[in-house]
Amino acid sequence: MNDNKVYIISGEQGSGKTKFLKKLVFILSKSGIDVGGFVSEGLWQDNKRTGFILKTIKDNQQLELCTATSKSDYLSFGRFWFNPEAIRLGNEILRKDSLVADIMGIDEIGIFELQEEIWYHSFMYLLTKTSKPVIITVREKILKDVIDKFGLKNVTIFNYEDNICECADLMLSNLSLSKDL
Repeated sequence: MNDNKVYIISGEQGSGKTKFLKKLVFILSKSGIDVGGFVSEGLWQDNKRTGFILKTIKDNQQLELCTATSKSDYLSFGRFWFNPEAIRLGNEILRKDSLVADIMGIDEIGIFELQEEIWYHSFMYLLTKTSKPVIITVREKILKDVIDKFGLKNVTIFNYEDNICECADLMLSNLSLSKDL
């Protein structure tokens, strides 16, 4: 379906995929790479995930993405209620940042995107309308489903426990090669 270089950070829920992505973004940014997109940081209470905050990578703008508490103006997906404004912002950031960034980060592509919800259309836009390399986080148990659904062919998979410096070096090498072309 596409030839975009896709880096996948894989692990189970709560394993550290977001933390790994944030460290990669920091290293890439310090190396002069312009990274766009967003991370979704979990909110916890009594060892239970209660929601997520959407944080944009470029300007650290924050907005409640979802909560386990029912809200009448939010959209119900699974056990969470999603803020329509955060969904709009996330999709806008993916399209806007793709115009200027060297690489895009999406935390995460998951079951909702497999059902063609939340970030699905913006992810498809990145894959079909741009040649941007993309970093995504994906739960290990749906990794094959995500690769198959989106026809990902040019994939490098990192485990959240991999050596972050080696992963960043590989990405920097690939990014510098693509800039030279």
